[in-house]
Amino acid sequence: MCIRWEYVIEGIVIGVSAGVAIQIINFVSKCIDFYHEEEIIVDFLKESIKKYPKGFRSTIIICNAVNLPEERVRYICNRSKKIRRNERKRETWKLK
Repeated sequence: MCIRWEYVIEGIVIGVSAGVAIQIINFVSKCIDFYHEEEIIVDFLKESIKKYPKGFRSTIIICNAVNLPEERVRYICNRSKKIRRNERKRETWKLK
């Protein structure tokens, strides 16, 4: 029985292509989730400026208001270019 190498190579190419496609879809999905959740947090911070014009909002207050886990809020606020962290109190945030 002889191995047909063209079938082996074709299978490898298909497998690698599928893996790359899945990784691209996963990356795009995470980016969309990040920007969607970032906008939710930014909208909350814009609304809270009306009540607390100079104040920072804590991570816990934000996560309770926007219904996201504390770790996710912290991650988004750290990575966002629209939100800045208070240097004196570590877990507080406001818009730039």
